[in-house]
Amino acid sequence: MKLIVFGLLYLLWAVALADDPEDPSDEVDEDEIDDEDEIPGTEVIDHSQPWPIAFFYVEDPFVLSITRKLNWFEATAACAARDFTLVSIGSLTKQRQLYNTVIKSGLQYQMNEPVWTSGSNLANRAVWSWYSTGRPFTYRNFQDQNVYAEELCMAYNTLNGRWTAELCTAKRYFICECA
Repeated sequence: MKLIVFGLLYLLWAVALADDPEDPSDEVDEDEIDDEDEIPGTEVIDHSQPWPIAFFYVEDPFVLSITRKLNWFEATAACAARDFTLVSIGSLTKQRQLYNTVIKSGLQYQMNEPVWTSGSNLANRAVWSWYSTGRPFTYRNFQDQNVYAEELCMAYNTLNGRWTAELCTAKRYFICECA
């Protein structure tokens, strides 16, 4: 039921943001255009606005987003724009809680590839830490043990609960948590 409510809210939000193509205020008189004005019909992208991300499943403290794949940096910003952080998995208890939330959501097959968490070794290649807290990993659940080869970000496999080291520029779904 929560999934349907969030989906409807997202659709209403998207419709509210859409421009009306019949709006006469969009028409530009060619005499009003000088060389310094924009060319009519071109679109200026405002990069200061957060990405239009809808969160499709919320169970305190986790928020799962499967509407748009983002790279690790964009996912971090998308969570922060809504006062969340990418999820940190600092203990076996939290690992189990997250896994149970993903299974309960029924979204593990839509999220059938690793999803972003706040883990990375960007600050120090030899030390994995949680970006959202700044704390180094004290609990690990990596699928592969060779995770220090380069600067990477940590993703969570929703099908088996294991962690993988991924290139931070890859586009993936992500999991946020209440900050």
